[in-house]
Amino acid sequence: MSDSKMFVKLSCLVFWLLIIAETSRLIICQYEITIITASVAILLTDTKIVVKIVIFLKHNILDIVADVIENKDEIRTEHYKEIKMLYDRKANFLKFAISVLGGSTTGAVFLLQGSGGALVLQDRKHNKLFNDTVETHGMYQTIFPLHRNNHIYWLFATEVFWSYLGITANIVTQLICVIILLHAASRLEVLQVRFKHLIMPDFQIKASDEDMKAKVTELKSIIRKYQLTIRFINEFNQSTKYITMIEFCLSTFDMASCCASLTKMKGYESVWLLFFMMVLLTQLYLIGWTANEIRVQAS
Repeated sequence: MSDSKMFVKLSCLVFWLLIIAETSRLIICQYEITIITASVAILLTDTKIVVKIVIFLKHNILDIVADVIENKDEIRTEHYKEIKMLYDRKANFLKFAISVLGGSTTGAVFLLQGSGGALVLQDRKHNKLFNDTVETHGMYQTIFPLHRNNHIYWLFATEVFWSYLGITANIVTQLICVIILLHAASRLEVLQVRFKHLIMPDFQIKASDEDMKAKVTELKSIIRKYQLTIRFINEFNQSTKYITMIEFCLSTFDMASCCASLTKMKGYESVWLLFFMMVLLTQLYLIGWTANEIRVQAS
């Protein structure tokens, strides 16, 4: 398992370096602006993924996610129906977020690779007919040591691997933050529910000493859990404070490059950019919504 994780991490790093190298070559050789902007858009997205992976590994964020997933069964023991409904609502939102993010990411990559693959086959046919050496610029723009049109099987095999890696890494790194923030917001909301039930109007002021003692003990427990939750949120924010800033800054550049490309691309070539813009908007919405949920529940 550790070897497979290391392989994935190294693959993400190699993919990022190959995109940097190819994008630099395209800029230095002064290729068409549409080719460069498309490559830059993918480079920025992959840069976000690499930065997130580094931050997650540095601060052991993956261990926090594992604890969140393992502790989800605690909800089954809750005797307040309101809390169970709360978690069901959060879980449904998370499933919806995964569906939208996964669908838009897969759609964008599929269209990028599909249109690029068709262009490779078209240029390969052209080169054979006219004995030409047209260079194809489609799919992921990475350094490829062989001529793309003469070694399409190796090219397609490589692109399939990069596609799987890109889809998986983008979805996982994005959802890690969402899961942790959603968990923290849910814990705050659960504490509010417990506090509300603690001071229900049916509790008698002249209650017995045993009842009062039980209430005080429960109140102390709620306050202690609230303090721990706030501390957890502060530590997580301190560890990942650059992720939100990078997400918004690089996504803004991504959106700008997409808009610039849309005005110069053909109809079928720009469809994948529309899906890619949907991915960016979904990611920004998820980060913004979960961060705001923390603020609302903590206020």
